[in-house]
Formats: sequence, C-alpha cells, structure tokens
Amino acid sequence: MEKLKRKNLFFCQLLLLIILSFSLIIPNSIICVKAETIDEQTTVSVQEIIENTTFVTFRKGDETSQYGRNMFACFYVPNSVYESSYTYGLVLFPKDYGEKLGINSDYLKKAEEQNIYIANIPAPASLAAENGRLFKFGIVNILEQNIDRTFSFIFYAQDVEGNIAYAKPQFAAWSTLDAEEYTDAQVIAMIEGRVTMETSFGTIVEKISELVNSFWIYIVLAMGATVVVWGTYLGIRVAVAKRKEEQINARGMIKNLVVGIIVMFTIAMAVPLLINGLSWWVTW
Repeated sequence: MEKLKRKNLFFCQLLLLIILSFSLIIPNSIICVKAETIDEQTTVSVQEIIENTTFVTFRKGDETSQYGRNMFACFYVPNSVYESSYTYGLVLFPKDYGEKLGINSDYLKKAEEQNIYIANIPAPASLAAENGRLFKFGIVNILEQNIDRTFSFIFYAQDVEGNIAYAKPQFAAWSTLDAEEYTDAQVIAMIEGRVTMETSFGTIVEKISELVNSFWIYIVLAMGATVVVWGTYLGIRVAVAKRKEEQINARGMIKNLVVGIIVMFTIAMAVPLLINGLSWWVTW
C-alpha cells in the first residue's frame, strides 16, 4: 500500500514538472518568434511618422519680445516619412488639468467625448531642414498667473482617413524652462545632433533585441530540458526512498526545484519585456 502511494505521488509530481516545463518553454517561443506580414501599401502610417519624429528643443521668450512671455516646442520630421497630404498639429493643455480629467492618451477623442476644451493647434508652415521638416508650436502672452504652470505639448500626425498618432508629451513651465530664444537657424543646427543620438541609441537597442531573439529560444529549451531531467531524477528518488528522512530530503529538493522553475520563468518573461520596454523608451 505504501509503495502504491509513493508511485502515485511520483507520477503526480512528474506530471506537474512537465506542465511547468512546457509553460516555461511555450510563452517565450511566442515572444521570440517574429511574425512577418507583407504590406502591399507603400503609404507611410501616422504611427511610423510619430516613431521617427524628434523633439528638438523648447524656445522661450520674455515679456519684452513681440510675443510677450512665450514657449515654443520644436519638432523634426524626416523626409523619409513625411507625407504632405497629412495633417500635423499640437495638442496643448495645462498638465494638472489633464491629470485631473484623465486626459492621458487619445487626447482629441477624449476631449470631444467628455466635452472638455483643450487647444488643438494646426501646424504652421514647416521649415525646410536638412533631409526633413521642422515644426514649431507655442503659447504666447502667458499671463502672470500661469508663469509657474506646467503645460503639456503633444505633437500629432493625422492621415486623410482620420487615423491619428501622438508623440510623447513634452512638459514645460515658463518660469522653470531653461531655454533661449533660439533663431530658426540655431534650431535647425541642433537637429543633426539630436537625430544622430536617437538613431545611434535606437540601433544599439535593435541589435540587442536581435541578438536576444536569435538565441533566447535555445536557452529556454535547454532550461526546460534540464528541469524535466532533474525533476525526473528527483521524482525517482522520492519513489525509491525507503527511510522517512530520505523522503523528506527528496521532497525538499523538489520544492527547491519548483522555486527554481518559478525564478527561471520570471527571468525568461522579464528579459524580452525589458528589451521591449527599452525600445519603447527610445522611440518615445
């Protein structure tokens, strides 16, 4: 009777280990495999435009300038993704106002649905920069009571079908903004450095992601195979253990193995997510 109980316990533990091993292997194979689709359309999407848009700098002027107290946000769109038929603009509102009303994504749609006013500034005529276009948006004649207030500057692109994509919000308060009244020529001169920096860092992240994807599945499979083999060995030890002390030691080793599986599973899930998060941070 005691032998039968030990055998049943062994098979139950072995089945549990196999299930955990497959759960370790399968999710990461899904993460690591890239699905490629063929897009017959050559038109650049608004999301692609935003992903390639660079925030260059803020410009600031004091009350003696022609615009009074003012702040301008400057954005650069390379010619490789620029579509002249699309609409470009800026969403502008106080940061505390947006946080209070929950305006944190899909800004124009949310504002319209909730009947909330936020400034939608169509793009003025863009300036020609080397290999791209420079857009400047701003707020002028900032009142005394608003000089310490932080504003959200959010660049967007919208196609002819109404699809819209937003860039990462840029925040600035006039009183704390450390920026100069740059000329257009100075802003254009800044573009090359900013774009080069973002491109270089983005390339590094892309190469890391490709390297991880190329061998990560094999590491996961090796980890899974090790877990299965070691789990089988421990299961056999439990089944053949005669003394109670040996059974307790073997079961303790199985508990440690389960903890190890959980740790390996967490690491296997976290690494691809970390790479994706870094890539998201770079593009934003």
